[in-house]
Amino acid sequence: MPSPRFEHVGVAERRHHFFSIGRRSKRVAMLDEHIQLLMENTNSITARCLCKAHTFTASVAASSLPLPAECCHCDSCRHVTGSLYLSSVEWPNPDEDLSGLHCYPFSSNIHQYSCPTCSSQLFSKLKGGNNGASDKLEVFTGVLENAPNLVKYTKHIFVGDTLDAGATIWFSKDVSSGEPIPRWSGREGLSEQLPPDWPAPSSSGAKTPEEPHPEFTPLRCHCGGVNLLLRSAVDIPQVPARDTDSPNPKLPWYIDPETHRYRANTDCCDSCRLTFGTDLVHWTFAGLGHISFVSPFPSPSSNSFPPGSFPATITELKTAVLANPNSAAQEKDTHRDLGIGTLALFQSSPDVERYFCRRCAASVFFAVHDTDRMDMVDIAVGLLRHPDGARAEGLLSWKYGSVGWIEDVKGGWREALVKGAVEGSEAWRVRGQIGTGTSGGDDKE
Repeated sequence: MPSPRFEHVGVAERRHHFFSIGRRSKRVAMLDEHIQLLMENTNSITARCLCKAHTFTASVAASSLPLPAECCHCDSCRHVTGSLYLSSVEWPNPDEDLSGLHCYPFSSNIHQYSCPTCSSQLFSKLKGGNNGASDKLEVFTGVLENAPNLVKYTKHIFVGDTLDAGATIWFSKDVSSGEPIPRWSGREGLSEQLPPDWPAPSSSGAKTPEEPHPEFTPLRCHCGGVNLLLRSAVDIPQVPARDTDSPNPKLPWYIDPETHRYRANTDCCDSCRLTFGTDLVHWTFAGLGHISFVSPFPSPSSNSFPPGSFPATITELKTAVLANPNSAAQEKDTHRDLGIGTLALFQSSPDVERYFCRRCAASVFFAVHDTDRMDMVDIAVGLLRHPDGARAEGLLSWKYGSVGWIEDVKGGWREALVKGAVEGSEAWRVRGQIGTGTSGGDDKE
């Protein structure tokens, strides 16, 4: 018996109605199949900051993986991150809502976006300009998940700014093919492509009697809000060994006894890469007594510690930063009123503070409240303005052939990257007959 709805509908009309339902059902089934096919051929990618306040997701075609990453080694990228380089890939959604992030005008047509709480460097937006080109949004690879086959380094640009090849010695070859990764002096295709053996190893990093130099090296972020000096370790005397059974004096653990340079190392821990936005992070270590303000700041009335001197302990440093009104005034251009400048901090764990510039988000220091570390900090090498080059080999003694915290990269795309970094830096060490040194500070949280 027909339903009331069809009581007055003819047979032909009923047949047409049911045929229409059948056709619609078929179209829905085809659409579901198409959606399923799209889902099977796309991958979801995720970027997030260290404190997890901001998470972004997007979809990319599976056929586009691994995403090609460009590594920039220019002075500006090093100084705005604290890293020796900045690696990025194009973000699939150029209209991503970034309104919750801190925006820094990196240049006239580039803005960088970071977490205002933990300082994680997340995105860079390039304006399209007046030629009708669309804006381009890039995400920094350090904040991407460690999914297999997600990213692949494909080029190095502005390597000429480093003077000494900078971080490219860790990333000289593609691990899967063994082929050199192209390095350009400036922009790709518009500058000289550097040969694989550029430059010749510097004697400044070798085991020679040459003293560390110069006496003072500027330690300054991109915007200049953090503007300090790092004194070389040449004046640090040996002290009696803590082991009473040993009569031999020794230097602090962060000084290489053969070169009297500050030790420097590389790590790939999750916390560091999420903070800097890069997949490998480079640190050196120094006592707070060897860090100073750029004269003549601060004034006696503005800080509790002696005028012209930096805080002597990390407790004093934390107190000074939290008491500094400029650490919370992002736009107010009065950072020279206090030597602390735009230095801010994020407490990433109960006993760890990560210091950064609140204006440009550059990472600056890493401090651990541990008995042996109360008067010292880890320093982001990318902020050093050393005349020898980005790696500052006249000041630092590098632990080449080693990367800390490799357990954090296992099972993902960074595992091969770090393997190549270990091999690349070891090859550089052998080529230049540079000592491996020893290091500490692999306690990042």
